[in-house]
Amino acid sequence: MRKTSEYIKEHGRYFEAEAKVSMREGFNKAHVTHHTEGFDTEPTEAEATEAIEKDYPHLKVERIDWIRDMSHKANELTEHYNKR
Repeated sequence: MRKTSEYIKEHGRYFEAEAKVSMREGFNKAHVTHHTEGFDTEPTEAEATEAIEKDYPHLKVERIDWIRDMSHKANELTEHYNKR
């Protein structure tokens, strides 16, 4: 298995932000309470909030729970799907 450091050299870092969300008025097909969004660079909380609300207009971000470097996860998933 390729090391995460090798993945980062080839693809760059991968970050994720986990947000507590609520459904906006008028959207009631599914009830969502949390959302995770991926980023190529480390976002600020404001940038993460803006990206989530732009891409998912039915969600309202209540708070950002965490922002983490998840390059190891991207590396593991890339390795897994490349083997299929």
